[in-house]
Amino acid sequence: MEAKSAMEVIVANPTAGSCGTIGGALKGVADDLNSTSDELVKAYFASGIIGVYFA
Repeated sequence: MEAKSAMEVIVANPTAGSCGTIGGALKGVADDLNSTSDELVKAYFASGIIGVYFA
């Protein structure tokens, strides 16, 4: 993970050649489940933490 000058944390989730797959999949599932934006953000953070664990 990386922190920028605005003191915000950027969750990087590289997936080799398919860098948009996780973001698109999470957004699509969130739309189907009528999830709130807060729930979607938590899902992005969860996927980022999984990426940090395996990286």
